[in-house]
Amino acid sequence: MKKISVFFVLLSALLGGCYYDNFEELYPNAGEETTCDTLAPITYTKHVAPTMSAYCVTCHATGAASGGIVLDNYTDVVNVAASGKLVASIRHEPGHPAMPPNGQLDECSIREIELWIQNNYAQ
Repeated sequence: MKKISVFFVLLSALLGGCYYDNFEELYPNAGEETTCDTLAPITYTKHVAPTMSAYCVTCHATGAASGGIVLDNYTDVVNVAASGKLVASIRHEPGHPAMPPNGQLDECSIREIELWIQNNYAQ
């Protein structure tokens, strides 16, 4: 009887030690929207402007335009986009300054900007 009890205690300890329930590690994107809807019309107001505000205008605003690049309004963003510099920089292509400098934008944001350009800069 004593051997059986020891066996069950050891078995319980072994099986209990294999249980893994760290939710954050199991589901790192829980609660986050992970879809990228590039089928809907991409507009400056809904897609591009929020990305520029979040990642670009700190350094590229009208009053303090780093490198002479202004990205805080529609007209200036269109001008930079039309030159090809915007996509080259956010894609971190060789020969262009990598923007933002502290890491690349997510692929969805980059794709939205590319589609916005392809669709003739819809406001």
